[in-house]
Amino acid sequence: MRPIISLLIAFLVAGTLTACGQGEPAPADAVPAPEPVPVEQVREDPFAAYFDLSGLSDQTLDRARQVIDQESTQDGVTVRVSQTLGDGRSLYVAFDAIYPEQADPTEFPTVRLAKGAVDDPIQAEELPGLINSGINGAQTQENTMSYLAEFDFREPCLTGQEVSLLVEDPATGGVYAFTWTAENEGFFAQADLVDQTGRTVGSAALSSFLLTLDLPRTDDWTHNQWTALAEALQLLDADGNPLQGFMGWQGGNGVFYAQFYAPIGPGTVQTIQTENFTGTFQ
Repeated sequence: MRPIISLLIAFLVAGTLTACGQGEPAPADAVPAPEPVPVEQVREDPFAAYFDLSGLSDQTLDRARQVIDQESTQDGVTVRVSQTLGDGRSLYVAFDAIYPEQADPTEFPTVRLAKGAVDDPIQAEELPGLINSGINGAQTQENTMSYLAEFDFREPCLTGQEVSLLVEDPATGGVYAFTWTAENEGFFAQADLVDQTGRTVGSAALSSFLLTLDLPRTDDWTHNQWTALAEALQLLDADGNPLQGFMGWQGGNGVFYAQFYAPIGPGTVQTIQTENFTGTFQ
């Protein structure tokens, strides 16, 4: 596991973010964080504490959400998974940990997303292509911690897949397993990236919550070069207007990926461009 530099709209305390994948990417700078969201907003809608969902139609948002409503209790600690938000490549899972007494806001559980139902957490099979996983949360009541776990994948692999969320409680060491079939749906678009000479230099993949770039000729890029790419990168609509910036990004070993603070709907983005290449999504 390695650190990922990713901007999340903070709850009231910072969470732990880690990323999984191949190789060690160059470190990347995060942009300044927006103001923290009040606990009341976390209680009403955990996803609104992280995302601006106003740009998605009601139909798109309904397809992206799924109610889970599962809970499990061990050693007096109850973990309750309420709902998820995502698509074929990204999954955000909202859950609470309810303690018999005072919750400790400095401790965060370990989360994993496994393939299929899990009887033995040690034998759990990870879904292929995971590029980022993390967790953030806040103490929303005296005895309750509310969390949001995130999982991002290179390719669409989640919709229709039976998955299990494994939550290891830091206080008791107990592992809670929750299994369901992911129904979150969204779009997936791809583009060839072409430089000014017409040469193909890589490819891009776009979904509602995630942008990934494969740039084979950037394996030896420095930190400053990845930063320059992130700052110059633009996603344009059909009229050539740029969309909002990224929530967080990471670059290294020929791969760049970024998450969106304001998830995008199907057909919203037409073109991707920087100073060195451009591409049209199909």
